[in-house]
Amino acid sequence: MKTLIKFSFIALVATFFSCQKQPVALFSTDKDTYSAGDVIKLTNTTINGKTYKWTISDGQTSVSEHLDYLSNTSQGGETITFTLDAYSKKAKKSDHYSKSIYLDYAKGDVTFWQTQGSGYDITVVSLNGISSNITGEYSSTPNCGDSGCAVFNNIEVGTYSYTATDGTFNWNGTVEVTKDGCTTVNLQ
Repeated sequence: MKTLIKFSFIALVATFFSCQKQPVALFSTDKDTYSAGDVIKLTNTTINGKTYKWTISDGQTSVSEHLDYLSNTSQGGETITFTLDAYSKKAKKSDHYSKSIYLDYAKGDVTFWQTQGSGYDITVVSLNGISSNITGEYSSTPNCGDSGCAVFNNIEVGTYSYTATDGTFNWNGTVEVTKDGCTTVNLQ
């Protein structure tokens, strides 16, 4: 009888200490929408997890608790899936959670302007199949979108050719559009 009680006690203690809680994998993001080139901040909110593994649909993995993923500006129009695997203390139990995030195209602005006293007539600027007019002159570089400038907003990141004419003079060249930036071009 003593042996049976000892054995039962040992079995009970072993069962108690070997019990592991089932993890419930979960994470949140820092915002609802993203553009290519953004940092996607993933905050692990797992319950009962001790170790973690992140898997990203582009093939990257991480074992950190939280994840900051820097998307590339060329990933516009893509959907990226993040999967979090959460494991119990001895990795005997696990759970996973996935979330897909669409990356909008990265965009920027371009403003064309002319120097005060240049003597040009109204100048028509064409960029990416869209035209806008320069109707004023500035003594120094204007702010993005100032009136009197040829303004192009929400242009996808990249390098574009432009042409411009005031009926007498002609300009052409290329302009680089950067994410959330404003490029200013002085036509002289």
